[in-house]
Amino acid sequence: MKITDLIQLNEMPKMVQLDKTAHFLFQHKKLKVFKSGAFIYARDDVNGLMPYVIQTEEKFISAIGETAIIQRKLWRSYNNLSVAGLPAKVFFEVLLKQFSVIATDYQQTEDGRRFWELRISEALDKGLHVYFLKATGPREMRKISPSDLEIDPNGEIWGYGEKYQAHWVLISDHELTPKDDVQTS
Repeated sequence: MKITDLIQLNEMPKMVQLDKTAHFLFQHKKLKVFKSGAFIYARDDVNGLMPYVIQTEEKFISAIGETAIIQRKLWRSYNNLSVAGLPAKVFFEVLLKQFSVIATDYQQTEDGRRFWELRISEALDKGLHVYFLKATGPREMRKISPSDLEIDPNGEIWGYGEKYQAHWVLISDHELTPKDDVQTS
């Protein structure tokens, strides 16, 4: 089984061979975390299981003139206690440090939406910069602040269909400057 096959599974992958290009990132509880190309995955060396896998994609966002990282697909076990805290650690300590801007994926399950709501809340608590960006039509960007009671009061961020393909939340370690044709509010 290849690492690319893992994302399609609905149950925990068994004994997957590590890609030869994989490099070790860090140890998290009893899991070893690796990166190989667009994938980051955790492996339990005791039983060979892989309870956490994400696929990432780099995307140039012209509205801000920067490249962001997007988590395209995520698979995780909810019954493996070693995974607790790992998604946030990968998000803030690996992806954000490497790219400085992380963008939401428009294809969100309910679990994905909860994941993002938690990351947004944690980012605001850490003093990071969080924005909503509408990147098509009349482009607009607004900063989300800790005082916002709701992240998506108008239903602009989460949803299905073409309308949402260019609606992103951006989390950044620095203040983002929109291009001149992007309205701010």
